[in-house]
Amino acid sequence: MKKIASLLLITLILILTTLSAVADFSYTVQPGDTLFSIARRYDTTVSAIAGINSLVNPNIIYVGQVLLIP
Repeated sequence: MKKIASLLLITLILILTTLSAVADFSYTVQPGDTLFSIARRYDTTVSAIAGINSLVNPNIIYVGQVLLIP
């Protein structure tokens, strides 16, 4: 049981470390924002933002939606 708990803890730490290394910060979508305008503002690409946020359709974002920015 201790081995399983230790393994789960190590896995969780690795996942959190990987996520923090990939996403620099989060951004809350404002009225008038597009993924393209957000990408330009933060010197990244639409593909990078869509990928890290698992967006199925990068043309659809919602006001108030929190996006991770790589």
